[in-house]
Amino acid sequence: MRFVLALFALSGLALPAHALSVDDTKVNYANTLKVAGKTLRATGAGLREKAWVNVYTIASYVDADAKFKGGAGLAKADAVKVLHLIMQRDVSGEKMANATKEAFRKNTRSGYTAELGKLVSWLKASEAKEGEHIKFTYIPGQPLECKRSGKTIKLGDAGFATAFWLIYFGSSPADSDVKKALSRWL
Repeated sequence: MRFVLALFALSGLALPAHALSVDDTKVNYANTLKVAGKTLRATGAGLREKAWVNVYTIASYVDADAKFKGGAGLAKADAVKVLHLIMQRDVSGEKMANATKEAFRKNTRSGYTAELGKLVSWLKASEAKEGEHIKFTYIPGQPLECKRSGKTIKLGDAGFATAFWLIYFGSSPADSDVKKALSRWL
């Protein structure tokens, strides 16, 4: 599958909407999304594993017209962007919150204490269930929107969104294999 996707990418042809599959799972993500009147293109998708157990899949999208270089550039881009997680197993809210806080602080050592505290509380509030979709959407000029199971929270500003994206695209990502997968088409 990777070979086929690479051929499409090199040829400049458009990928089918269902072509973004995640190895070792049955998950397929759309190749493009429409958000806030913008067409977003996938930058890649991957699988987060912990001790050889599938935890979640994740796909990254960015405004097709955005100009930036590399993963850190994507994180800093003031453009419409989305991170879409699909849980592959149940994970306690406590574990999700702690892992997010730890990964956030690896790349953003200080600042955004109030916003991060609200995000951690929101994640702790309920267990993430297998099959659940969790989406993080940034639209320039608006707070970061976090959605799961019909619950939404809006946090921070462009700086907080950048810090959140650094969890996956920063110099100390939560998972280097996931960073590589999410950066596949950058």
